[in-house]
Amino acid sequence: MTRVRLLLGALALALLGGAPAEAASLLEIRKVDTSRLPTVRVTVTAPPGDRTGDVVPFEVRENGRVVAPASLDVQRPTGRTAVALVIDTSHTMRGAPLAAALDAADDYLRRMDPADEAAVLTFGPTVQTVQPMTADPTRVAGSLRDIAIDPQQGTALNDGIAAGIRELASTPPTTRRVLIVLADGEDNASGTAVDALDAAALRDQVAVYAVAIRSKAYDVAALDGIAGRTGGSTFEAATADLRSAYRSIAEELSRTSVISYSSTSVDHVRLTVSQGDAAATSSYVAPPRGARSAGGGLVPERFTRAAWSAPVVALLVLVLLLAALLTILRPRPRTLVERLASYASAAVSSERDSSGPSISIFRHIAHSTERVLGELKFWKGIARLLQRADMPLRTAELFYLMIGAGLLAGLVATAFGLPLVLRLPPLLLGGALPLLVVARRARRRQRAFDDQLPDVLMTMASSMRAGHSFNQAMDVIIHEGSEPASGEFGRAAAEVRLGQAADAALDRMATRLDSKNFGFVVTAVNIQRQVGGSMAEILDSVADTVRARQQFLRKVKALTAMGRASAYVLVGMPFVLAALMAVLNASFMAPLFTTSMGHLMMAGALISISFGALILKKIVSFKV
Repeated sequence: MTRVRLLLGALALALLGGAPAEAASLLEIRKVDTSRLPTVRVTVTAPPGDRTGDVVPFEVRENGRVVAPASLDVQRPTGRTAVALVIDTSHTMRGAPLAAALDAADDYLRRMDPADEAAVLTFGPTVQTVQPMTADPTRVAGSLRDIAIDPQQGTALNDGIAAGIRELASTPPTTRRVLIVLADGEDNASGTAVDALDAAALRDQVAVYAVAIRSKAYDVAALDGIAGRTGGSTFEAATADLRSAYRSIAEELSRTSVISYSSTSVDHVRLTVSQGDAAATSSYVAPPRGARSAGGGLVPERFTRAAWSAPVVALLVLVLLLAALLTILRPRPRTLVERLASYASAAVSSERDSSGPSISIFRHIAHSTERVLGELKFWKGIARLLQRADMPLRTAELFYLMIGAGLLAGLVATAFGLPLVLRLPPLLLGGALPLLVVARRARRRQRAFDDQLPDVLMTMASSMRAGHSFNQAMDVIIHEGSEPASGEFGRAAAEVRLGQAADAALDRMATRLDSKNFGFVVTAVNIQRQVGGSMAEILDSVADTVRARQQFLRKVKALTAMGRASAYVLVGMPFVLAALMAVLNASFMAPLFTTSMGHLMMAGALISISFGALILKKIVSFKV
């Protein structure tokens, strides 16, 4: 009997003594992040009671090959931590659950290291940032006292997690980022998809820890999924056990380290992490050789992930865009070949341009583009617009300038983190900006010519009464007139001297200027040449007609001024109000920019405003 007792005692000692020894040898790999290959981030957790992670070095092996210790970047549990507390304030949390949640959050904040940062957010049907990220524990603790149940129905769980991830993304990249979300119900009001949460958490290196309060409606599977995919954990707890759940999270964080290194494997990888006698193994598939991810760029991540990087990049892009516009739009001296190219045939012009000893690659590209697209209607329209604006630009140069401006505007929108639906308008507006500048200059030059036309016609009529011919009257305008009339008549006179008929030169001038008033002049001159009569009297009559038309047009503009002003106010008011509301109450406008429903609403609003602007323009526009 004594022998049996001794055997049982030895067995009990073996069980009691051997189990902790075996548990102490365990090391758990929580997550292997390969989204930034070749950089691999491994989240490892030591067993309970083990605090050796701060002193014992890690060893990493890929398919049995030891990774150089010098290339391992280990983020220790004792490093600086940023925590975002996301608390459910929906109707199901009223009463004791919310009080217990705030008490547990306060207890957790009091146990944080003084160097750590924290933020507090709440979510019901909408998300509220109660306290932005700060290192002041007094402010964070005080913000908990202002939290109350949301008066509206709904639980936007995913939106709350997304807002917490964005808040953590503002911290330095070297900080360990932890999001702790507490909820007791399923998501029924979010516009953020789960895939978007996973992508944002991986991109910003956020570990999500979830506390699920047991209730009739809560969905622990969704919380457990996002926590597991980001390297966190899920804790189910009753209302009375919330303090213990938060302390369990703090205890697990004290045992968790993150190891980063650059992988060189090109196939299936068997990853082994060991620390002393403890070891753990995981597997992943490496990309093909030469493949690079978004995080493998030439610029260090500490710069690309910094909070100031997006505004700086946007400013640099804006400076480069302005420099390019000033360089391209700057008037340049035109050679004799370029001056005669407008009057010669396209074949001769092309032959002369290509006969030089050397030609730049940009001119080659311009010529090739014009040969391919030169017969298209929109291409010819752009060419006429450039001639009307009298700008020293080729059609292909303006075309590529539009493409570059559109891409740069889209890059600026991307640098500021705008959603996809808001990147398209800057892309289109940026592409249209060079064309709008040319069109504005052409319209101003056309209006200036129309304003000069009555005086020009009277001057030509006076010259012809003095005995000069029509061509000599044109020379008077060329030498004594002002731009743009002198330049346009000079171009028509040069075409006549190069052998073109005067009627054809004037027709080309009317087409180039797209001026109805000058079209009347050309028609009158052609009729006079065919049937005879006094050219001076005809020019005087046309001058009076043009002046009367211009007076009537000014009267119409005066009568429709109020309608145009109303159109400008109605179109601009939504944008002004949206900007003011975003400044005064950013949280109220946040769902428009952070949820898919908000994106659809903005797209619908932009389409409606565009149709309204077209209708208003049609109402206040009259053909004279």
